[in-house]
Amino acid sequence: MNAEVCTICQDNIHADEAITYLHMNSTNGHHAFHKNCAAQWLAQALHASGREGGKKGRVYTTTMGSSTDLVVEGSRRMMVNGVYWLLDLEIPTGGTKVDLPGKFDPKEYSFRSKDYWPKQNKRPGDFRLKRQKKK
Repeated sequence: MNAEVCTICQDNIHADEAITYLHMNSTNGHHAFHKNCAAQWLAQALHASGREGGKKGRVYTTTMGSSTDLVVEGSRRMMVNGVYWLLDLEIPTGGTKVDLPGKFDPKEYSFRSKDYWPKQNKRPGDFRLKRQKKK
């Protein structure tokens, strides 16, 4: 038996994962999705019209935004596939490559006490990115 693939993130669906089936007019009669992929995709990929009679467009948005969301390959793939959808492009044969270009070790975010930032004595310029030397 061939492994099913999530229609959105294109990762294999494993036996222990929660999945959702949406029945559609397709050759196999349905599409399989990881439960979270389906919920996020269906809620956030929309056809939109700016005004009555106006040109219709596409909107893709996500509530993901923490750096830790990008650790999971399927999450990165979902965002890249959303861009393909926005541009009305086909997902590349063999799937979308979403490999990280280097080490990625994001830190969890947290809320700080009211006096945390004043004690840091930082100015906006202190957070300016440093220019890297070309190799």
